[in-house]
Amino acid sequence: MLDREGGMKWRVMIELAGAEGTVQLHEVSAGGSTTAECSAETLGLTVAEGKMTLAGLQRHLVRAQAEEHCRRRRRCDYCGAQRPLKDFRRRRLTALYGVVEVRAPRFSPCRCGVAPDPHPSRGDYARPLHAGL
Repeated sequence: MLDREGGMKWRVMIELAGAEGTVQLHEVSAGGSTTAECSAETLGLTVAEGKMTLAGLQRHLVRAQAEEHCRRRRRCDYCGAQRPLKDFRRRRLTALYGVVEVRAPRFSPCRCGVAPDPHPSRGDYARPLHAGL
């Protein structure tokens, strides 16, 4: 795209498709030159624009992945029902291009009374909440 002064404008978009088939489109970053002049020094992105673009891409991707993870975790492994929602907390995840803040839900135990296995790698399976009492 060219603006009225002849400089090129650009924007980077990300399209995220969820497991349910929902599609979200987000603008990651945008920029452009203020002049039509082109030289070796003005080609491509500046270091700052590159970092901003990668950080924006990571922010949208990490948030979408965290939402998808939480959506899967809400289902009870035993009965398949959605576990009750306690509340939401802000979590800060440190990633390669900076810290990404996500909105993370907390879930109550399922109403079916079977707790998820806290140590799935040990081979233990879901057990009733009252089993340890």
